[in-house]
Amino acid sequence: MKKYEDEGIKLFLEEYNCAQSVFAALADKIGFNKEDALAIAAPFGGGIARSRKTCGALTGGLMAIGYKNRHLNKAEIYEISRAYMNDFENLFNSTECRVLLNFIEDDSIIPSPRTKEYYEERPCVHIVHKAIELVEKYLK
Repeated sequence: MKKYEDEGIKLFLEEYNCAQSVFAALADKIGFNKEDALAIAAPFGGGIARSRKTCGALTGGLMAIGYKNRHLNKAEIYEISRAYMNDFENLFNSTECRVLLNFIEDDSIIPSPRTKEYYEERPCVHIVHKAIELVEKYLK
């Protein structure tokens, strides 16, 4: 899975959001078009439209799980998705972007400039990496 983790980090460093970085990195593995994955996942960055709610790396993984397991019924998809969400929460102690980034208030829709400081201050690269690593067992 290292290939997919590296691709996710590369995408994030190319200024894609966490959801895009995770879902598009896994696109090849799940038989999905990378450009479509980038487009579909675009609104989910910053904790869904930069609302700082559910982490984009988590939602990107859920999109991959949903597509890969599309032949399953709704209850089966929910079961797999909850297991992935629990793994994510156990690893990071939250599924909320606001908590993961240690934000108190930031309701702007304007993305932060991607500077050296941005990458040094935020755990997003690590979270993208781990989200891809976690989702592997749910894409078989």
